[in-house]
Amino acid sequence: FPVTIKRAIKRRFFSNFSNVDKFVKGVTKKAEERGFLINRYKRRYRLDKAKSYVGVNRLVQGSCADLVKEKMIKVDRLLENTKSNILLQIHDELVIEIHKDELHLVPIIKEEMENLAHVLKHLKLKVGVDWTKTNWADKEE
Repeated sequence: FPVTIKRAIKRRFFSNFSNVDKFVKGVTKKAEERGFLINRYKRRYRLDKAKSYVGVNRLVQGSCADLVKEKMIKVDRLLENTKSNILLQIHDELVIEIHKDELHLVPIIKEEMENLAHVLKHLKLKVGVDWTKTNWADKEE
């Protein structure tokens, strides 16, 4: 896209989502003032004050990664004393082997992954579930 179109898209986005603009400006200001940011999990991100704009990305992506880790731990606890287990994590995706006698666990795990009430009461993560009877390469929606 030409620069003028990019600017127009950005301006329209921020006019429709003014809270996002406030968030970005607030995070950038804190990063410039302190030289670091801290997410809700107490992870600290050091930033070059000249590049404080990258703080928004670090804060959001880092917090999401920590959230997935937190949920993975909860799912692992849910699977204790079962024949099912977490096999792998790839970015924001969990590969879980569910024993055929424990298929009732799928909606429970999905609900646990979607429930973000401890972060924001009105925020709900949409989680997709793919499955296969053979292997991950053959999964279906």
